[in-house]
Amino acid sequence: MGRRGRPAAGSAGRRSASLLRAASRRTTVELAAGSSVIARMPGGIKRRAMQLDEGAPILEVRDATGEVKLLPGDEVELTRPGQG
Repeated sequence: MGRRGRPAAGSAGRRSASLLRAASRRTTVELAAGSSVIARMPGGIKRRAMQLDEGAPILEVRDATGEVKLLPGDEVELTRPGQG
């Protein structure tokens, strides 16, 4: 079984309701002006360090100063500031 309660790789087709992770709420992250986002698949070391399930992407959020934050792509919702 994966770290977050999902079946381990290779056990597809043998899932039962008790093995599926409960739906979690997504964290909302508002992108600042000048930010950019890249979605990518993490390497094994990064995936384990972030405790991501196999197949979950990470989001690289780069702000206007060039600082990068790595976020779990299956746990966040990105929003833009409202335009007024």
